[in-house]
Amino acid sequence: MPTRPYNGKFAGKHVVITGGSEGIGLSIGSELVSAGAHVTIMARSAEKLKKAQELLHLIAIDTKSGSKVSIEAMDVTVYDQVTPGQVLKPMSCARERPPLDGTDSLIQKAFSCKCDSPAAGANGDAFG
Repeated sequence: MPTRPYNGKFAGKHVVITGGSEGIGLSIGSELVSAGAHVTIMARSAEKLKKAQELLHLIAIDTKSGSKVSIEAMDVTVYDQVTPGQVLKPMSCARERPPLDGTDSLIQKAFSCKCDSPAAGANGDAFG
């Protein structure tokens, strides 16, 4: 995988990616790890997460980025599976609450579109 210069913008930053075990989420994680970011990927499948973590760890070694990769198995669309210490409850209300402690960026490839927040639209859609 080719690496791209990011002029150190992501070095040492912590980025959380929901839906990060495959596809676009994993590709984003790969780029961020290459750029020196510490990445937490979240998805439903613990098995896919472990494989993705191994791949991202190899990329960190290959690029000498020093990145750390952690995983969290959960379904962000199921309210009871998501605890405040892991990620926002519910994910779609991110604009109301800060992300995980110590998180610099949150990339929501997977999220729930329903919300019981006062900021939600009349139909519960977090996008109004």
